[in-house]
Amino acid sequence: MNGRRPRRRGARLNRRLRPYYYIAPALIFLTVLMAFPLFEGLRLSFTDTNMLNPRGGSYVGMENYAELATDEKFRRTLRITLVYTVLCVVGAVGCGLLAALGMNVMVGRVSRRLRGVVIIPWAAPIIPVALVSAWILDNELGVLNWALKAVGAIDEHVYWLGNEKTAMPAIIAVTVWRIFPFSAIVLLAALQGVPKDLYEAAQIDGASRFARFRNITVPSIMPTMSILVLFVTIWSLRRF
Repeated sequence: MNGRRPRRRGARLNRRLRPYYYIAPALIFLTVLMAFPLFEGLRLSFTDTNMLNPRGGSYVGMENYAELATDEKFRRTLRITLVYTVLCVVGAVGCGLLAALGMNVMVGRVSRRLRGVVIIPWAAPIIPVALVSAWILDNELGVLNWALKAVGAIDEHVYWLGNEKTAMPAIIAVTVWRIFPFSAIVLLAALQGVPKDLYEAAQIDGASRFARFRNITVPSIMPTMSILVLFVTIWSLRRF
């Protein structure tokens, strides 16, 4: 009897600790590759560490942050980043919503095939996408310039990535094209979760399509869209 009790206690303890065993590899991965670099970077920000002396910096307090706040280059970069983020979020979520609404009304093989086509930009590796995009936007050999010139939209080739007025819109367009499929698939799942009874009841009451969209669709998918906007915002801020 005395020998069974310790074994039972050990078994109960093992059952309690088993979930922690399962998540331990993920916790170690996050700690080593994310948490430690984050806190180390925060610590170094309070020192005068530089690239030539990455470990020997002395403590300088808030001097780095004070200098950063008065740096015009930093403020300009921050403005560009915010504009890029806002336009990418609006474009990706907006295009994703339109695509999701279109796929939601389709049925059968057409809907399944369209989903496969829509997801291609998101599934494509980022490096080939960047290289192909740079080739399309090239001022001499780019397909975009040749196509626009062929239809008479432009008279001479445009240097899309070398012009201050066109570089940002070009990059935003490529970014939106790549990330809107994720928004489309997420919003499509949310749309398919809206009860059909609500639409039928609203239609019987004489509600128009726009009224049904505003009063039923939008409130139903808003929680999903809020999380989606948060994710796309974080990805846009982190995108290099």
